[in-house]
Amino acid sequence: MLIKRYVMKKLLLITFLSIGAISVSAQSRFGARAGVNLSKIAFDHTDPNVVIDNKYATSFQVGAYAEFKLLPKIFMQPGLELSGHGSKIVDGQAESKLNLMYLKVPLHFGTRVGLGLGSISFGAGPYFSYALSGKSSSGGQDADIQFGNEMDDELKRTDFGLNLFSSYQLPLGLNFTLGYQLGLSNNMPNALSDQLKAKNSSISFSVGYAIKLP
Repeated sequence: MLIKRYVMKKLLLITFLSIGAISVSAQSRFGARAGVNLSKIAFDHTDPNVVIDNKYATSFQVGAYAEFKLLPKIFMQPGLELSGHGSKIVDGQAESKLNLMYLKVPLHFGTRVGLGLGSISFGAGPYFSYALSGKSSSGGQDADIQFGNEMDDELKRTDFGLNLFSSYQLPLGLNFTLGYQLGLSNNMPNALSDQLKAKNSSISFSVGYAIKLP
């Protein structure tokens, strides 16, 4: 519990410091967005005879972000999100589901050009996530996921990787964003990581609203 609180405080501190940098930089936008995640956990076993069939699961995301210019057409966009991830695992006729909720800190870098009535932006950047909760469902039974790095644990709490995004913004601030998350870390506990790898990935669509800061 103490480690969880420490990590969460660090995540919030990094985000607030990034947003606070707007006050001493060229100010631009502040916004919020919410949408749908289609996510999957890709499991890869070292034994080629073990094949785990994973399918996309539906969840949601909601968060806020700040944006400020680094160069005339280059911007930096730190954020803080509550992001649901998971996967459906099919084994013959049986199907189980993993549901995870992460506190996610993305740091995007992008560019924006005018297009039609508004503007289109696209870019990429790293993210760091911390699992707040997790449940597995199978045969009508739910169980809490055990996080940690020991043999009896199921997944690590931390996840990091790369985000790709493209967004279209209308003049009054309404925007639509399509994103892809590519997990780079192996989220299996260290005690099991030599046998099995698990990496998050997701496709997201969100609707948001941004205001220009003075």
